[in-house]
Amino acid sequence: MIRGSSWNIVVTNTEKIRIQKESIRRSDIGRLFDPRGLDEAKADIANLRLQAIASLPRLAVFSDEAHHTYGQSLEKGLKRVRQTVDYLAEQTSVVCVVNTTGTPYFKRQPLKDVVVWYGLSQGIRDGILKDLAGNIQAYDFAGQAGPHVAHVVKDFFAEYGEVSLPDGAPAKLAMYFPQTDDLKELRPVIDQALAEVGESPTVCLVNTSDSSLTKLADIEAFNRLNDPRSPHRVILLVNKGTEGWNCPSLFACALARKLKTSNNFVLQAASRCLRQVPGNAKPARVYLSTDNYNILDRQLRETYGELDVPPLVVTQLVRTVVRQDAELADIELELPTAKAGRGLVERIYTLSLQHVGRRVLRQIDDAVTIETVPDSAGVYSVAVDLAGQYRLDIWAIYDELRRLYGREDIPAAHMPELAHQLEELARDYEVREETVEKALALVRPGGFSVEMDAQGAEVYTADIVYPKGREHLLVSMGELGKDGGGGYGFHYDPYNFDSNPERSFFLEVLRLSLRRSFPVGGAAPCELPGISWCSHC
Repeated sequence: MIRGSSWNIVVTNTEKIRIQKESIRRSDIGRLFDPRGLDEAKADIANLRLQAIASLPRLAVFSDEAHHTYGQSLEKGLKRVRQTVDYLAEQTSVVCVVNTTGTPYFKRQPLKDVVVWYGLSQGIRDGILKDLAGNIQAYDFAGQAGPHVAHVVKDFFAEYGEVSLPDGAPAKLAMYFPQTDDLKELRPVIDQALAEVGESPTVCLVNTSDSSLTKLADIEAFNRLNDPRSPHRVILLVNKGTEGWNCPSLFACALARKLKTSNNFVLQAASRCLRQVPGNAKPARVYLSTDNYNILDRQLRETYGELDVPPLVVTQLVRTVVRQDAELADIELELPTAKAGRGLVERIYTLSLQHVGRRVLRQIDDAVTIETVPDSAGVYSVAVDLAGQYRLDIWAIYDELRRLYGREDIPAAHMPELAHQLEELARDYEVREETVEKALALVRPGGFSVEMDAQGAEVYTADIVYPKGREHLLVSMGELGKDGGGGYGFHYDPYNFDSNPERSFFLEVLRLSLRRSFPVGGAAPCELPGISWCSHC
């Protein structure tokens, strides 16, 4: 990096800079700590390379193969790549983070952060990828991989034996094996098939994660495959040659056996042969078993299409607790029988001259009652408390309390009995369960539909979809009467509420606003649905 420069471009492998546990040997801590606490002693740290990058004033981060940011579990843990980006964001000014990947999903679940989508079909149409039309071949060989592998080798040389790129690089075939044991088992079959088509077994190149099969010279030869002078035509791979492998002279890929755990491997392996170069008109070919074909077809559904990304469907069990007596609009209460209170009772005691019995204090006069004003509360205050406690309509309770007490306050001694009466009315509930599927669109190429009104102006509309059984939760402008609910407008029409309490609260707010608009006892009728003017209005 050039210190003080306004422009620095750093190209690195994430393994070189990612946040990692610091290196602490067991001997380093000696007797200071319990050796069993070694893992706890290690902390996540940034190495010197990452610290140097974090010292730059403004950063734009471009991360390729970004599906690794999410790891094998979308909902658990924080991947090191993401942790590294978070570290940069904390240490310096990060202008933007752009992630790119050819597999923007995990286990058929699209990643939620996709904002730009460029499908395989678009890449083929634009000449970035080789065509695959009519060239995906699947074979059902009943578990006998030998005949399948032999046929692949023979078919490849019959179709691509004389094919090369404009720079002279001959067409190549990549064969993927689940395990090294599979490769060892089928290698003699491959050599025999090569001999039958007039090719030497030396055109094969092995590249695996097993050092006993792959030597340093093989790795160097693998890195030179783009050289037109490379002699290798058939590449045998185990855990190699998938994402990020750029070999334009690769014209065919074959998956020799079914993979027990595929993740995105089938798609990554099958699409390696699609890299296109200017001047090439030869399509690519993919050889699969029937089992791998089904996996590839499922994964291609996520990546081949255009902008219509399949929605993420979430199945949700919705539990609703519903009072069995509906809304209890008609509430009838009885006047409590408890006395409002006797006031203060005064008793006078003295010390006994002789300790007789268990008591020393002796009452010397009759008790005297001192009249006091009993504790009470206003009708409105009590109605608010009871409505909130039992989730009932405040005005229904208010009207009933006003009928019982008129303009008088309610004694505190009556509160428990009033609460008990309401509890008896509202104690019966039932739990209703409903399974609901919600489609969450990840990328929306459209949105509102545009229509023209009578005056020729553009009107943007969007459909509101709701179950027919929830139609009673809608409130439209037309329902509010000719004055539109006192002149209050909508940002869309109708409102779609989730529950009766939400709908009732909205209408109650409008009702209180309208009450201020008209004098008490005015002639203006209340046009809100299901609401009439109360006696106290």
